[in-house]
Amino acid sequence: MTVRRGEVYALLGRSGCGKTTLLRALVGQHVLDAGTVLVFGRTPGDPDGGVPGSAVGYMPQELAVHDGFTIAETLSFHGRLVGMPTADIAEGAGRLVDALGLPCQRTLVGALSGGEKRRVSLAIALLHAPPLLILDEPTVGVDPVLRHSIWQLLRALAATGASVVMSTHYTEEARGAHTVGYMRSGRLLVEDSPSAILRRYGDASAPPGMEAAVLRLCALQDLGAGAAPASPPHRDVAAASAHTSGLDVAEPGPSSRTSSRWPPRLVLPAAPGGGPSTLRTRHKLQALLWKDFVYLSRHGA
Repeated sequence: MTVRRGEVYALLGRSGCGKTTLLRALVGQHVLDAGTVLVFGRTPGDPDGGVPGSAVGYMPQELAVHDGFTIAETLSFHGRLVGMPTADIAEGAGRLVDALGLPCQRTLVGALSGGEKRRVSLAIALLHAPPLLILDEPTVGVDPVLRHSIWQLLRALAATGASVVMSTHYTEEARGAHTVGYMRSGRLLVEDSPSAILRRYGDASAPPGMEAAVLRLCALQDLGAGAAPASPPHRDVAAASAHTSGLDVAEPGPSSRTSSRWPPRLVLPAAPGGGPSTLRTRHKLQALLWKDFVYLSRHGA
């Protein structure tokens, strides 16, 4: 799997295929049994890599917000964690609240709907404008109009040079991404632009759509490979043969998206200037002290 700078990468696949596990490996929440994950040329967890830390904005599938704080306080806490100045936090919070259709910043998170809480979680990931965004199903439970706005926001961020990796169950919305990767049973079957996938796997007898292309791709894998691992991205699925298992991640190579290696590579672009800064301990301590003060002043000791 190769993610380039300045692109939105949509990771598709049915529930249980490994999407969330892969995204958690990217931010260092999972230790692999074999293989290597490189983010900005470093292993997640490297003290100088910034991942986890200020180099990445991560929105997990589970709600990661505290009901006892307001929207403003929640964003302020996470901004302080990465050392953002107070003025920048306020400006970013106002912009994101408007863009994501959230209610007044003084509203308690506990009073929000499930969809609104997910949008607060997305705002947390976006707040410090990191060079890498990893979003696990950010558009679940979002109405079509707001989903369109979120996609516009993600593409605008990519235009500034940020890399966005997002998983989704909505196959058709992946047409808005620069690159689509489709996973099945832990294997990346294809990785290409939406238009290239539609041209190669689209069904001429049906209206053009990503869902039809994905169904044909899976059917070709079943016919050609049976129970064997899927072929590497960009290779004919029907010609798949036995390959090694596991996840192998190579150093960033040429710009070509075609790889003859299996397992597929997972490479995120090298950061400018030698690598992102690490999250400093004092920022974490200050943020935690501020959070405790706000909570105790509201609820009592």
